Amino acid sequence: MMGTLLWQVFVDAMQSPTQAFIAAKSMLVKINFPREAVLIGGLYMVIFNFFIRLVLVIAVMVWWEVPVDATLLFFPVAAAALIAAGTAIGLLVVPVSSLYGDISRAIPIIAGFWMLLTPVVYPPRTEGLAGWLATWNPVSPLIITARETLTAQPLSMLGPFFVVFACSLVVIFLGLIGFRIAMPHLIARMGG
Repeated sequence: MMGTLLWQVFVDAMQSPTQAFIAAKSMLVKINFPREAVLIGGLYMVIFNFFIRLVLVIAVMVWWEVPVDATLLFFPVAAAALIAAGTAIGLLVVPVSSLYGDISRAIPIIAGFWMLLTPVVYPPRTEGLAGWLATWNPVSPLIITARETLTAQPLSMLGPFFVVFACSLVVIFLGLIGFRIAMPHLIARMGG
């Protein structure tokens, strides 16, 4: 359940920029305002949904008496990293998905397959093809670290976690620059 919650936060963050942009198309064409506000609104929705799901996870943890320790204090950083990674991918997809609607419909299909390649519902493997995929999958350290913080396990992938988190922040920065550059062209294509 924890892995599924964490994966859904990542997928929500990945879909959020595209969904927010599509929902605000008519407003973007008619009104001049900072376009990043649409992205921030979508991000707030992801965070709100995350907190609702987190209440359910806390209830399950209390019911099953899951032990907690000081690693739980690192959970907000792990959750922020998941949201940042999803947002980074979503920002890269926005310009293309705003022109081609099939891209936004393909994201859930790709995410479903990607979930099978990520140790979400099973423990990470170290051998064979599954171990190789879990090692090189950039979302694996984020999911594993977040799950370990919730279950009082030692944080086994902290190095890769910080690398992926830092790369996500860089991609978000570059994605925002690309979003700012592409926005006038996308609005012109929409009829603005």
